[in-house]
Amino acid sequence: MKSSLNSKKWGHGDALHVSDFNNDGKQEIFSVLEDAPNYGTGFRKGDGTEIWKKVDTTDTGRGVMANISKKYGALGWSTQGMFDLSGNQIDLNGTSNCTPNFAVYWDGDLLRELEEGDKVIKWDDDTNSFERLWTISASNPIGTNNATKKNPCLQADLFGDWREEIMLRHADNSALRIFISLEPTDYKLTTFMHDSQYRCAVAWQNVGYNQPPHPSYYIGPDKTKYEQPNIELIYSSGVNFEVNSINGIVDNAEIYIDGDLFGTTDSDGKAFFAAPYGEYQYQIKCDGYVTAEGKFTIDKQNKSPNVYKRLETKADSTL
Repeated sequence: MKSSLNSKKWGHGDALHVSDFNNDGKQEIFSVLEDAPNYGTGFRKGDGTEIWKKVDTTDTGRGVMANISKKYGALGWSTQGMFDLSGNQIDLNGTSNCTPNFAVYWDGDLLRELEEGDKVIKWDDDTNSFERLWTISASNPIGTNNATKKNPCLQADLFGDWREEIMLRHADNSALRIFISLEPTDYKLTTFMHDSQYRCAVAWQNVGYNQPPHPSYYIGPDKTKYEQPNIELIYSSGVNFEVNSINGIVDNAEIYIDGDLFGTTDSDGKAFFAAPYGEYQYQIKCDGYVTAEGKFTIDKQNKSPNVYKRLETKADSTL
C-alpha cells in the first residue's frame, strides 16, 4: 500500500531538503526541479501548500536550504540564485560561491556552514558573501564523490557533541578520514542522532543522492530552548542465557529464538539476545539435540530476564 501526504506535481528534482526552517514548529520543504515545464526552485509547507516558486527555462539541478544568517534567517539557494523564506532574492557580492550542495554544523555558533570538497565556508552578513573558514591541507590529499558536486563520503554528528564530522576518502582510496571541528562552543545540544529524521537522513546519504542531513526541528541563535527528543531505545532490552551441565560450562550451545538460530554460548557458557519487548520461545541445542526449551518475556518491568539452564539430558553426556 502506498500513501502520500501531498503532491505538487512539480516532477523530479535532484535535491529536496526537509526541516523546520522558519521556527514555526512544523516542517517545510525546499526543492530544485528538473522536469519541464516545472524547471526552477520551490519552497512549500509540509502539507504541500506553496510558499513560493521560481520558474526557470532549464534544468535546475542543485540547491540547498539552511539557516546560515542572523540577518535573513534560513536561506535557500540553487543555480537560480539565493532566496529568503519569503522568496525575496538575496544579492551575493562579488564572485562569492554559494556551493549549493552540503550544509554542515561546523563552528561553535548555531548557524550552519557550507561544505564542498576540501573546504568549509561561512556566510558573512556584513558583506553578503561567503568567507573560507577551514581548508584541508594539501599535504593531506583527499578525494570527493559525484564529480563536480564534490560530496563527502558521509557527513553526520558521529561523536555526539551536535557539531558534524566530515568523512572523506584518501585520494588513493586507501583509507577513510574523518575530520572534526576543533572550534569551542557555548552551546550544548542533544546529539542529532537522537532525532529520527536526522538519523534516517544519515542512512540515506549512502543509498541515494548524497544530500546533507537535516534535524526535524529548528536550530538557530534566536531559539533559546530545545526539547529533549522523545525516544525509547527498544533494543536496550534483552535476555541473558547461561548454560552449564554436570560437567561444567557448556560453550557453543546453539540458542534458537522463535525457531531461528540466534547464536551460540561463549567460552563462559553465556549469550545475550537483544530484543524489543515481547514474548519469545527458545530452544537450546547441543550436538543437534534439543536439550532445553521454554519461553521468556521482556517488558518494562523485566528488561533483561535471565535464562539459566543446567543440562542433564542424555544428549548432554556427549559434552
